[in-house]
Amino acid sequence: MKKLLCTILSLTLLLTGCTIGNGNIRIGAAGIGGMYYTFANTLAGLCTKEDTGFELEVKKTAGSAANLRLLSSNYIELGIAQADLIDAAYQGTGVFTGKKYQNFKAVASLYPEACQIVVRKDSDIETIDDLQGKKVSVGEEESGSELNARQILEMSGLPEDLIKTKHLDYTDAADKLAAGKIDAFFFTAGAQTTVVEELAKHCDIRLLNLDDKLRGKLTTAYPFYSDYTIPAGTYTGQEEDIQTVCVQSILVASDALDNATVKKLTKTIFAHQKGLQYATSVDLQLNESSAIKGVPIPFHPGAAAYYSERGINVKTE
Repeated sequence: MKKLLCTILSLTLLLTGCTIGNGNIRIGAAGIGGMYYTFANTLAGLCTKEDTGFELEVKKTAGSAANLRLLSSNYIELGIAQADLIDAAYQGTGVFTGKKYQNFKAVASLYPEACQIVVRKDSDIETIDDLQGKKVSVGEEESGSELNARQILEMSGLPEDLIKTKHLDYTDAADKLAAGKIDAFFFTAGAQTTVVEELAKHCDIRLLNLDDKLRGKLTTAYPFYSDYTIPAGTYTGQEEDIQTVCVQSILVASDALDNATVKKLTKTIFAHQKGLQYATSVDLQLNESSAIKGVPIPFHPGAAAYYSERGINVKTE
């Protein structure tokens, strides 16, 4: 009878979705060298320092789409992902066609992620069209970078079968570009991205502009894109502004995380805005008003409770 009661209690806790509480919380953070990874590690350090009662265990993943699937399979409890992929997962569209992933909610919108295309400075590649016939990394499979690269190539009128695509993470792509083994790589991340800045210090690089026509097509066809400028000087040797598009990054939490834990996590984030900003090289949008913008899904009740205390109401359904 005792074993039966324990089993029933365990099942009940799993079904209620509010069971994790204190302990280790796994956060999906994409590849090493990207901004997700930097942000997640900084946040993990803050949670430990603040004695929140839980610790974040940072998990290297393939990126946004992978994080959303990992959340749904209960391999992680927190993840960072692009707004466009979050919406697709929730609605069961795009790369998630055929299955909806809805057992997670939003915590906060973090910062814009720029779609960036890097080539060597001594390359003859000046525009998107020049990628034809070249070896190009479009990012890891199931990453936001891959999705954005395919959309940019499609809208530019350059079918993917006309380039030699590779699926590499940030670090491998940078190493292979420096070695001349690939000609270009796409990645979507906050600017400045650490791995690209390190590459720029040892290998002269250039970022490609997306022209007005192409940006117009992208923002019209895909509502989660916005125009974005990477200011001159963002990377070593970058002498001019780069015109591109961006999508918003969002921190999401599993429904299995209890409300008190998510509220405490949300409070920790905003209590340490400056610390998170100093530790990263992107312009974080870490104030409560900005953090609720551009979020296509409901907020976790725990995060909503924090915002409510700050006089901000958000949707939880």
